Amino acid sequence: MVFLLVGIALSRWMKRGPRELDAAEQQDKMLSEPMELAPPEFHPSIACLCCSHRVAHLDMIFSLSSYGAYVRPMPYSNEVGLRMLIGGASREAAASGFLVSPLFSYYSYHGPVFRVMLQVFRGNLNESSNYGFISYCNQCGNSQTHQWAELGQISCPCRNGMVSHSVVVSGPLWTGPLHNTAYVSRMLELAREWGWACNSKKCSDVESILNQMIDESDPQLPSGYIKLDEIASRAKINSPPLSAILSALRKEGYAACRSHINRNAIKTNCPIAECIIIAKELRDATDSSNHLSISTL
Repeated sequence: MVFLLVGIALSRWMKRGPRELDAAEQQDKMLSEPMELAPPEFHPSIACLCCSHRVAHLDMIFSLSSYGAYVRPMPYSNEVGLRMLIGGASREAAASGFLVSPLFSYYSYHGPVFRVMLQVFRGNLNESSNYGFISYCNQCGNSQTHQWAELGQISCPCRNGMVSHSVVVSGPLWTGPLHNTAYVSRMLELAREWGWACNSKKCSDVESILNQMIDESDPQLPSGYIKLDEIASRAKINSPPLSAILSALRKEGYAACRSHINRNAIKTNCPIAECIIIAKELRDATDSSNHLSISTL
């Protein structure tokens, strides 16, 4: 899968002209070398980065020394892994007067392996550079994104601004979209042109994953994802159908989509407290429908 995605992406880039295509690849499988985006004299137009850490078990000091990020345990650790990788590249690029922006990011549970393709261009980090911090509240399940100026003031709405020991913070990381909408859309067009996508006889995983990436690239979506099992546990109900809760969230005006990282999770800008209310309403509506059906028999 990943080789098909990279092949489509590189072919998409090469159509701009061979002089604009340079790629640097970071293979960090042995966990022994600090991350290095590229030698000082090498300034690529794109960079393909890869690491195979198990982020959920990653030593926080190692992540700090190698990627410049202090990573705490969070329920969406694999997305944090992608954001840590992009954030590390941002730090290295900024030291040479460059900025990075992901064209696409891909997590594969085989390994696991984290891969990102980045566009590299001249610029300087600022408050709008999507390089900041993510917090998660173990008490209520709420996630937030924070800028550097908020350090020392981070709290959770469930604590009304008071200090809470249930809030954990990871960063600095990439906090913006994981994919570029226009770029991935063009990748999907190429996949269809080459016969790698769905057709009348069969449907390809390539088209499915690219469509999910396009959905995930919505700038309204925050960092992280919410597992349906977490919603069910906090609501004390059975896990709601993924398609049903996505439909309900969109009906309420929220941005929502599946996560390509976790098949039983959603990405949404709806607070988890509201997700719990919506999940309970779906349960009640289902129970009422079932009761009505039984009554008419």
